[in-house]
Amino acid sequence: MRKFARLFGVLLAIILIGSCGKASTSSPSGGGESAPALTVTTTSLPVGTQGSPYLATLTATSGTTPYTWSIAVGSLPQGLSLSATGVISGTPTVPTNSSFTVQVGDSAAPQNTDQRILIITINALPLVITNSSLSSGNVTVPYTQQLQATGGVQPYSWSSTALPAGLTMSSTGLITGTPTTGGTTNITFTVTDNVGTSTDEILSITINSVATVTLSGTMTFDKVPIDASGLDLAGIFQSPIRFCYVGLEDQSAPGVFFSATYTDASGNYSLPSHQNTNVKIYIYSFSAHQAGSINVVDRASVSTPKATWVIATPNIPVTTVDITGSDWNAPDSTRINGAFNVTDVVLAIQQIVLGLNAASNFGDATIEFSPNFYSGTYFSGPTGFIMGDRATDSDDFDDPVIAHEYSHYLQTKFSRDDSTGGDHSANQFLDPRVAFGEGQATFMGQSFLGSPLYIDTSSGGASETDVESVTTTLPGYWSENSVMAVLWDCFDSTNEAGDSLALPFSTYWTVFTQDMQNHTLVYLIDFMDSLYARSPASGAAIASILAMESITYTPGGAPSVPNPWPDFLPSGVPVSSTVDASVDQQWNLMSATDVFYFTIPAGQSVTVTLTWTGQGPSPAAPDYVDFFVFNDTGHSFPPDGKLLYASAAPAGTGYTHSKTFTLPAAGTYSVVATACRLYEPVFGLEPTIFSSADYQITATY
Repeated sequence: MRKFARLFGVLLAIILIGSCGKASTSSPSGGGESAPALTVTTTSLPVGTQGSPYLATLTATSGTTPYTWSIAVGSLPQGLSLSATGVISGTPTVPTNSSFTVQVGDSAAPQNTDQRILIITINALPLVITNSSLSSGNVTVPYTQQLQATGGVQPYSWSSTALPAGLTMSSTGLITGTPTTGGTTNITFTVTDNVGTSTDEILSITINSVATVTLSGTMTFDKVPIDASGLDLAGIFQSPIRFCYVGLEDQSAPGVFFSATYTDASGNYSLPSHQNTNVKIYIYSFSAHQAGSINVVDRASVSTPKATWVIATPNIPVTTVDITGSDWNAPDSTRINGAFNVTDVVLAIQQIVLGLNAASNFGDATIEFSPNFYSGTYFSGPTGFIMGDRATDSDDFDDPVIAHEYSHYLQTKFSRDDSTGGDHSANQFLDPRVAFGEGQATFMGQSFLGSPLYIDTSSGGASETDVESVTTTLPGYWSENSVMAVLWDCFDSTNEAGDSLALPFSTYWTVFTQDMQNHTLVYLIDFMDSLYARSPASGAAIASILAMESITYTPGGAPSVPNPWPDFLPSGVPVSSTVDASVDQQWNLMSATDVFYFTIPAGQSVTVTLTWTGQGPSPAAPDYVDFFVFNDTGHSFPPDGKLLYASAAPAGTGYTHSKTFTLPAAGTYSVVATACRLYEPVFGLEPTIFSSADYQITATY
């Protein structure tokens, strides 16, 4: 009994001690009751307006002050912030209904907290069209006006009743166009915001009638004639700017042409213009007047795309209806005229081609020219380059050079050009494709110009070639002089001993555009075979003309010449040959490259093997002989896109290298063996090593 009393006393003591240390979330109060809990007493917040200052103070009760306020979940409307003392302030920037949770904490330790979800509504400003008036415009002058609004919920959408004739309005409220009729039009404009609220405003646009006249005249440029002595700078004359783009700009609204046209075949233009106002006329070395376009641009321009050459008049008070080139023509010292001469030669050629085939489409070609350009005259794809530096060799007034280069472009556009390119001269054993490409371009160019005299001026005078009587020390299908002479004699009207043929140029154009695609690799004999097929009665005359260039030709023969090119590779039969590029260090000569072909009836596996057999004619030269395989439309070197396979010879003598591959389909394929080692490892565009070697090559198929 005494043990139980002692145990009960211990338990009672423990209970009393525990009761004295109990924690509470609120401060004690009299009478032994707990204090009220910390509570957010704000239950709602005032509505705000977009763009107007906002102020509200959060409140709480109980707990230990001071309080600290924060956002526990979500965020306030944009433009508002909450201070630690519970003040929400700022200027709301967008309409919204923002829900968020605020938290209050007191200063007790430990801290007591409470949270409440609140909402602030920010109403949009009233939707208002802010334009009080719209600018007036003039008939035929481009017009632009932007409508504006505030309030509502962006983005806006605009609509209107009928606008003045010639004007339209986009959904963004931009009015554009060229008015066609004068007068004042009252228009109801409606703007609708993103939540469907809309408002209207009636505004008027006044279009002033402008008296118009027809402005006409002749555009000309300074043409520099050429002869065997060079540029005749003392004989400059006015030549019409034909088929080029002309724009008219009203100086009361600069930057936009309100009237535009193309000059005609005589350089004449006719444009409607405003009377008694200042205008500028612009003429560009650009034309899309015919199928395709030609654009002569400033090579020195830093812009992309490069700037088209242009001549502009000074401000002209339009009180007359005739403005000619003498009113604005730039002198030759500016060299702008060279760009117009280049354009003129090209457009004249296009006119001749359209006469041969009205459906011809020339594509879009660009020619880069500047007075300081001196690194070459050539075409690469759709872009041509014309030399302009008179201190070295300018070509901007050398019509034969321009016509020659544009003829290269026509070869790729309408026919077939297998030339490997590169430097070339008349008295060389050229790769037959190079000879044909260059000789044919000269023949075409001079045919377009209607003269056999090919003149190329330079700072030291000029060189002149008479295509009618040109000679060469190395006549044959490997000579560009022979090619141009043969073609000229077939189609010119002047006959001499050995030349009794005068076929129309239209026959040439038919063979050029329709037949060349049917050959494996095109050169002079391919063309003559196709010409004979088109004109069998001319066979003897064709053979006679070729004989004048030491080419024995049998019309209809198979082959038609004793040494046809390229050479045939019979399956499994080694063919021996020699290549040597070391003497002239030139990769487009016949001695530097051999071209072979083989034909397969279906896609199959083929092996080509090349074996070195000797040093060749230049013992001190490297020994490399590489080979390439092309499809039947391939060129000799990349990047024509027709290269199928390439094999590089190993270093040293006595080597063999082989390539086995699967060709995709039946057809004729070319194998090119070359003594020109190109950039490693995929054989780039320019040779870096010129070698010499004897070899055997075998194709097994």
